[in-house]
Amino acid sequence: MPELMNGISSVVLLDSPNLAVGGIVGSCAFNILIISIMDLLYNHKKKSCSYHKRDLS
Repeated sequence: MPELMNGISSVVLLDSPNLAVGGIVGSCAFNILIISIMDLLYNHKKKSCSYHKRDLS
């Protein structure tokens, strides 16, 4: 929501759409970076599923 308000105010008040686009792209890049780091740090536990352990013979 802050990115939206920042984008609207930069276009309406400053007449600078490039600033709005830069803010949105920067915010998306930062969010993707944080999610990637959190995924790398997360301890992936293997979940066993009884469906895959069935004997089909």
